[in-house]
Amino acid sequence: MFAELQVAHRTLLELYEESQRDAARQLEERQAWRRELDLLAQDKAAMAALLGESKAQLRFAGCLEHENKALAHDVAAKQKQIQELTGHCVLSERMLKRLELVVVHERRERARELEKHRLHTAELAMQLAEVQTRGATGVNECVQAREDCLRLRDAERRAAHLQRQLAAQEERWQQVKLGDFEAALRRMSDSTNP
Repeated sequence: MFAELQVAHRTLLELYEESQRDAARQLEERQAWRRELDLLAQDKAAMAALLGESKAQLRFAGCLEHENKALAHDVAAKQKQIQELTGHCVLSERMLKRLELVVVHERRERARELEKHRLHTAELAMQLAEVQTRGATGVNECVQAREDCLRLRDAERRAAHLQRQLAAQEERWQQVKLGDFEAALRRMSDSTNP
């Protein structure tokens, strides 16, 4: 009877120790699960934070896209205004160049008229001197008066010739300026419209 009790006691003791070991293993497993759950919770919190940040970035990107569209619209409007103003400026510059050429042509015409007038004046002065010298008593006075008239006429002709050269040179210069300006406009147009 006592032996049976000892056997039963050992059996119960072994069962108790086994249950303690099982409880310890379960406790360790629970602690491991708890650690895993904590890690999962941390990962979840980090992912939630990343998700929130991503949503904020998406909202910011949406705002930027809207602003970019508005800016692109404004830029297109400004470019259209610039093109219109450039067209007006080009037309104004061309009109100005044409007017300058007209002015140069008018100056040449006035120079020609002035030349004719001066030549006519010189001829009249020479004729007057000849008439006046007919009544003079000395031949030397007649010769001197005629030479003076000839020198006056030559001087007037030289002055008129120089004025013609000056007007022609100015007109050539204006033509060169207009050509350079139109070439620059073509280069600008080619660079802005590839």
